[in-house]
Amino acid sequence: KLGFIYRDLKPQNVIVRGANLTLVDFGLAIHKSEQEIDDDNLIGWPSYIPPERIKGIVEDERSDMYALGMVFYYVVNGQNYFDGPNEEIVEGHMHPYRYPIQELNDYLPEGLCILIDNLIAHEMEDRYQTYDELYNDISFLYEEASKAEAEENEA
Repeated sequence: KLGFIYRDLKPQNVIVRGANLTLVDFGLAIHKSEQEIDDDNLIGWPSYIPPERIKGIVEDERSDMYALGMVFYYVVNGQNYFDGPNEEIVEGHMHPYRYPIQELNDYLPEGLCILIDNLIAHEMEDRYQTYDELYNDISFLYEEASKAEAEENEA
């Protein structure tokens, strides 16, 4: 909401303490209004770079959401969505098709798969448009999981 883009979201930059998450390493963070496109220097960790950065398109919070989706994918699978040498990883981000997460991981709840699919959509317009939208879906998934757990404990 303050207009900053983190631009370096990856598991190594997220510290988990109980139920709290803290971002570290703000070295690549920038205000949206101060972006300069540099096609010669691709910044960030290849596994989490949004397609628009590779294309040289101005980024916004949806770019960080893409990286967050790739982090979520890593967390639930123990591996990155794209793997291989950096050039192949970058090429993967540029491919417009994403396999639906449910097809890759049928053990994950459908709602979580849809959330990740929305985060890692190739086109910015197909992702969550605001953090409020994302927060609402995460809150809903959390409530549903809590209800399911409570019902399971009662049985």
